[in-house]
Amino acid sequence: PEYGLSVSEVARRIGADRATLSNVLHGKHDVSRDLAYKLGALLNDETADLLIAYQHAYDLERDRDRREAYK
Repeated sequence: PEYGLSVSEVARRIGADRATLSNVLHGKHDVSRDLAYKLGALLNDETADLLIAYQHAYDLERDRDRREAYK
């Protein structure tokens, strides 16, 4: 959903660095649980759950080769 908030406004409201938040939203940085919880507090808890689930799935996929090396 569109909340009508700029990245700068969201960063200010949750106490995060604007550049870091922008990089997370553009897929350049991983989303930390702390940031996910802060966004969830601002938007809704489902947002935090979704961000954490997506990050977890991404981490598993990214580490697939590493896991295969142990077999």
